[in-house]
Amino acid sequence: MKGSYDEFTLAVIEWMEEHGGVEALALGYANIRWVGKGSARITYPFIHNGVHYVVKIPRSKRYMDYANYDEDSNSSYADGIYQSDSEIEVWERSNDEEKELLCPIVKYFYYQNLPIIVMPFVDFRSADADEDYICGVGKYGECTKRCCECDDNISFLGFLCKTLKIDFDEFFGRVYDLADRLCLSIVDITDNSGNIGIYDNRVVIMDYGLPNHYYESWY
Repeated sequence: MKGSYDEFTLAVIEWMEEHGGVEALALGYANIRWVGKGSARITYPFIHNGVHYVVKIPRSKRYMDYANYDEDSNSSYADGIYQSDSEIEVWERSNDEEKELLCPIVKYFYYQNLPIIVMPFVDFRSADADEDYICGVGKYGECTKRCCECDDNISFLGFLCKTLKIDFDEFFGRVYDLADRLCLSIVDITDNSGNIGIYDNRVVIMDYGLPNHYYESWY
């Protein structure tokens, strides 16, 4: 089975097995610290040939039960499998201009029936910045750093745009058009600071797997 994978994919699989296997990684019980954990997916650091990546793995958010994966779940949250499949579809359907807004998917593949996604590591600072802009990471809404001339009530997205001297309204309009065309949750993209960051000295969306219709089931 492994013989059908390319060299990079085999390196990811070997890394997963070295850290307890996909089940342990999905549950957050692996012998490596995760870098991000959402309602349905968990992300780990991965280094290959000196390049830093992250690996996204679906997880069960209802009972933290690896055996409870269900692509047809009625849960208020999308399953990790569904989110990853959606994210892959968004990346494949995006045109070149839209891809400039997205953190690229370097590789995706299926292993033990789970979609595995590999992306570049995304930072929260500009390469030209004089200081680290690790600001509001993991928080919603307001920028939490007040020592770098942040405006009160500025969103984290607004803060990143200000850091890179990007016109916020123009950028937001492009993101909104992307979300509208591909039926993505604009709120999950723009109001969750854990879903945006800086890659290749530009603001990018690094989590774009939640369709907008999933919010309808919350009410």
